[in-house]
Amino acid sequence: MKWIKDVILDLIVTVAIIIAVLLKLKWLFYIIIAYTVLMLLAKAMVLLGDSFLQLMKKTSTDAPLWFSNLLYAINVVILITGGLYYTGAAWALIWILSFITHLKTHKKEKSKTK
Repeated sequence: MKWIKDVILDLIVTVAIIIAVLLKLKWLFYIIIAYTVLMLLAKAMVLLGDSFLQLMKKTSTDAPLWFSNLLYAINVVILITGGLYYTGAAWALIWILSFITHLKTHKKEKSKTK
């Protein structure tokens, strides 16, 4: 359970999304949208080349993959059911890009061990 401290920000973002949707707080929506754009940019950079992949590898955590997938799923479902379709779609894209990053980093690790 050492990995819990690594995912504190992810947990805070998920709680913020839930609060923003339930309480319809506009100022919190703007913060979530800004964070979403930053996450999209960070995740999309992995597609640009290996140097960005190395950066993402440095920020990886020991958190289990199922936990990240669970948080992404909660974010997508809450945003879409709250009527924030574009933001929900952006989080679905972040989820996909995170999975691609995961596959790429593990593929690189396996090729280094051979």
